[in-house]
Amino acid sequence: MPSFLIAPKLLELFATEVPFDINLDAYDGVISTHHYSSSLIATHKEKQKCNVPLIDVHTDYTPFPIIIHPFIDCYTGAVPNEDADKNLNPKLVATGIPVRKAFRYDGRPKEPTIIILGGADGFGELEKIALFAKQLDPSYTIQVICGRNNDARVRLGEIISSSDVFGYIEDISPYLNRAEFIITKASGLSVTEALNCESIPLFPPPILSWEDEAARYISARGAGVCIPDFNDAGVR
Repeated sequence: MPSFLIAPKLLELFATEVPFDINLDAYDGVISTHHYSSSLIATHKEKQKCNVPLIDVHTDYTPFPIIIHPFIDCYTGAVPNEDADKNLNPKLVATGIPVRKAFRYDGRPKEPTIIILGGADGFGELEKIALFAKQLDPSYTIQVICGRNNDARVRLGEIISSSDVFGYIEDISPYLNRAEFIITKASGLSVTEALNCESIPLFPPPILSWEDEAARYISARGAGVCIPDFNDAGVR
């Protein structure tokens, strides 16, 4: 992750400017899944002189922790930072990335299907990826889950069968259980859900540096495949 996004002064400014009127002593514990919220809560935990346990959960395949604060009690994630200060090591717990129980392979045969995931809001070059996926193997069905992006849904219906283009789906675990492959950015939650359902993730060229780092980490361990570059005609 670019260092400027987690610079101490920026995190301090964020924690100072964001309204916070929560009495942390009212809770038995706090779990945070984003480094900004972890920094915010840790800062106010210190101000309130509160002892409530605060757990920072890292939900990507980049090394954790991203930030360090003395009032964070535990850091969890998939890949502990090997270069972390030795005094911090007791706080690092390699739990993996948590997902719902629904994302578990049901044991039924897979189908020759490639699913393209566009996230809840259907971001990304979905049409370009669909054109790329179509030429991989004509025996495979291409499906796209494009979230709330209705414009993309209409355009995608002109590239593949409109019956294989879906909007927002609350629970995609049945789709991942049937698909052999998914094409998605290297987001920790989506990738972990796919791997739990025994789908193989394919990673398009990343937009963000930490997505590239995560995609390379997963691919290097044989759990996914990086697509270095592509156009409508195929891999370049």
